[in-house]
Order: sequence, then structure tokens, then C-alpha cells
Amino acid sequence: MRLLLVRHGETAWNRAGRVQGWAPVGLTERGREQAERVGDHLAGAYDLTTVHGSDLRRARQTAAVLAAALDVSDGRLHTHPEWRERDFGVYQGLTDEEVLDADPDLVDRYRRGEVPPDEGPPSGESPRTFRERVLTGLRTVTDGDDRTRVVVTHNNPIVVVLSHVSGRSVQAGFDDFDVPNGSLSVVEWDATTETGGVAAVGLTEFE
Repeated sequence: MRLLLVRHGETAWNRAGRVQGWAPVGLTERGREQAERVGDHLAGAYDLTTVHGSDLRRARQTAAVLAAALDVSDGRLHTHPEWRERDFGVYQGLTDEEVLDADPDLVDRYRRGEVPPDEGPPSGESPRTFRERVLTGLRTVTDGDDRTRVVVTHNNPIVVVLSHVSGRSVQAGFDDFDVPNGSLSVVEWDATTETGGVAAVGLTEFE
């Protein structure tokens, strides 16, 4: 089956470089335009009858724009907490610079890939817990027939899925995959064998 992964459109916190996590941040006007662009592309390229996504505000707003473009009714617009962004705990709302000031050692170890999988930010999710949650979401959405599905989610969940499908570590995935706001990534996935491949990453220009 084909899985279409859409990152939500731009938010004010994206523009400001703030860690969003689970914060109820909405789309900017540019973010809505990004959602409309990818929605128009999906409507012309695929026969989609449902839209899946994270239950966080910015993803729900993006999914609603896609659903309108695809003529998908509200009853076929499904939200899943498993597809939320990672919970960054006490760092939510801070800029990257503020996080670095608050805990330079942790940031340095993250950059070097030396953080143990069960160590997360204070009050936040560990890498292991987050990855397992997202892969549960992947299995939930891809269970059933082989129809193409679209999921509206966030940067970190998309990188987790792309890394899993391509056999990379998540750390390598963050080095290799660029997933801008309002972008489309495409995965070919066999839910029975849990194998597949990455067909496209971070598309923002559509014919």
C-alpha cells in the first residue's frame, strides 16, 4: 500500500523557532496556503476517501483543509493521538537557543546521538516511548486493505516512519530527511510483512 505523510502547515511557533510539542498552536495564513497547495495536489493525484491525522490543533486544521480539497466528509476525518508530535516536556514553548541555555549537556548529547533511548526531557517522552507510539499509529492506520492512505502529522513522527521503513536509526533519519511544513512524503508499505521503502521525502513543489 501507499502511505502519504503530510506535515502540517506553518505555525507562528515554527516561524519563531519554538519547540511545539503538544502545544495547541494554530496555522498561520502561510500555513493554510501550504495546506491548500498539498490538498489540491492530493485531490488531483490520488483517489482518497478518508483523512487520518494527529489530534493536535495544527494538524487538525491542516487535515480539515485537505478533507475539503478531497471532498471527504467530517465522518471520514479520523484523528489519532499516536500521530502527535513528541512531548518535549519542560522545553515546550522554548526556542532552540533557550533549550541550549537550559540544558547544554543534553543538547550536546542529542546532537552526538549519545542519549539513551529511555532518557527524555524532564516531563517529556523518551526516544523509545515516542518511537513505539508512532509505530503503533503506523500499524493502526495501515491495518486492513491496500488502499492509499494519507496521514497529517508532524516532523518527528514522519522522520520516525521514514527511518523505520528505510532501515535507518532515528538519529540517522534526522540527518538524512528534511521534512518542511506543508510537505508530502510517500512510503510504500506492506502491513503484513512490515517492510517497504521510501518513495519521496519532503515534497513541496507539485505539478
